[in-house]
Amino acid sequence: MRAFEAEVKAAPPNLGNMPIHGLMGMVLGHLASSTMDLKRLFEISLQMGPNPDLCGLQDCPRLGLYEETIREGVETLERTKGAFKSKELGELRKKFEALLTPPARTF
Repeated sequence: MRAFEAEVKAAPPNLGNMPIHGLMGMVLGHLASSTMDLKRLFEISLQMGPNPDLCGLQDCPRLGLYEETIREGVETLERTKGAFKSKELGELRKKFEALLTPPARTF
């Protein structure tokens, strides 16, 4: 609702002359779109079993970038482990590697 309110406030002044049925149509369109997204997420969660991976329910446009950054971090920590002998850095590398391993699905 806040996003919709912001859209209306940011709209050109002539939008204020929009008939009420036009505004209601726009609101109903947003509601329908949100309802369809909710239905899709519900159906996906049913297919994934009782403990769905929440990250997999909806495509994140930056997920690939995040994974690549973590992968590069793991590789850098692996290459430099001889120069920086630190258990803390080793543990950090293991945590990063765990993030790159997909969770086991239970059905």
